[in-house]
Amino acid sequence: SAWFLRQIIQAGFFVGMIRGWTLLTDWVIGGFMNAANGAGGFQVQLTPSAILGTGANLTNELIATASLWDANSWVVVLLGLMIVGCFVAIAIATAMTMAEMYLVTAGSVALLGFAGSGWTMPQALAQIRYVLGTATKLFLLVFLLGVFNMLAVGWVETFDGGGATIRDAIVVAALAAFGAVMVWHLPSLAQSMVSGQ
Repeated sequence: SAWFLRQIIQAGFFVGMIRGWTLLTDWVIGGFMNAANGAGGFQVQLTPSAILGTGANLTNELIATASLWDANSWVVVLLGLMIVGCFVAIAIATAMTMAEMYLVTAGSVALLGFAGSGWTMPQALAQIRYVLGTATKLFLLVFLLGVFNMLAVGWVETFDGGGATIRDAIVVAALAAFGAVMVWHLPSLAQSMVSGQ
């Protein structure tokens, strides 16, 4: 009798999850993204085009005063191209995470149907962990993008109107590379820790 009652409660829980899956995942993911924006005190546009625009503005300011006849200017231009490459990598990581978010929201509801049997129950529970892992990944990505965007805006203002030295360009290129590595690695690491994969 207790087993039957537990089965009815479990079935009702997963039927409710299936019916409200899209709303629930949107709520969880949106809540994590809002928490990341609130934690950093900034609003981040989570679009690859906004990220590429920031990188283009930074590189434009960096190489605006470059001269064709100065060897130092060529080094600054090459470092500017490296910075653009870092921002492209960040934009790609953002696009991939957004695609994963949409996949989790729309596609994983079908796998909740495996909750009907004790043998396949781990597959259904894995989807719930996957949503929490993806929300955590988005949280960390939004937070890192906010910090990185704040730094990049400061760099643009620093280079605005004045020539950039090789030292300035090297520092910004190194920080852009560090930011790209962080955006590629840390959110996925946090996701795997939460989802257990």
